[in-house]
Amino acid sequence: MNSPFNDFNAHGYHLESMQNHGPIIPPLCHIPSGPFLMGSNPEKDIWCSQVYELPQHTILVSGYAIGTYPVSVFEYNQAVINDIVPPPASSMGITWEEQLHNPNNPVVCVTWKETLIYCNWLNHFSDYLWRLPTEAEWEKASRGLAGAIYPWGDVWDKNRSNSTEGGIGHVVSIFDFTNGMSIYGVSQMSGNIWEWCSSLARPYPYVFDNREDLTLSGNRILRGGSWAEDFKCVRSAFRYDDVPERPYSHAGFRVVANLSP
Repeated sequence: MNSPFNDFNAHGYHLESMQNHGPIIPPLCHIPSGPFLMGSNPEKDIWCSQVYELPQHTILVSGYAIGTYPVSVFEYNQAVINDIVPPPASSMGITWEEQLHNPNNPVVCVTWKETLIYCNWLNHFSDYLWRLPTEAEWEKASRGLAGAIYPWGDVWDKNRSNSTEGGIGHVVSIFDFTNGMSIYGVSQMSGNIWEWCSSLARPYPYVFDNREDLTLSGNRILRGGSWAEDFKCVRSAFRYDDVPERPYSHAGFRVVANLSP
């Protein structure tokens, strides 16, 4: 794979560890502590057809930092060549060899469990505690405090998201569609790929129960929609879930960081 060092340096990644093929530390967006509206309001969002998104409720989320972009093929390959994770399995005709030809694309075909291993690997090289976002953290980073329907606001714009309306028909670079970033500067939270969250798939309201217990079995939440979904499924409140062991061809992830105590 041709190493796109310059592209990643230009977007705020820390590449000093690359000489020994260590992990790449991504740029982060800081999300402040405080309440936000989670879920959908059918009177505001007419496309809220999922009982899964109801009721809309206010919850308090502690501060955290979330990856500005989804984890790329370039980043994930560092874990592969260090034998931390296996190469992602093929899914729907997408092979790891094919992914390596597009290092700036978000990595896909990774299982939920493999994303946890990747985050744990990062923990050995930083003063941060790395993990997957909870479902609540993902949604707050996407829509802000007041429950915006899309990361950029309440009005759909096909030019801000890689969904079916744009007609691209495939995944694109993590550095595309920056005009669709959220109020916090988080990019590609609408479309392009689904993103794994740490949370078990459970009904609302979101409560701080054992849905964040990583040892429990059950489907885990994915958010954001992908290039293969329409504008209704790339809304910030849309919820989907899948089995943790499945290498889903349209799914990847982004990381969250907390400062170590």
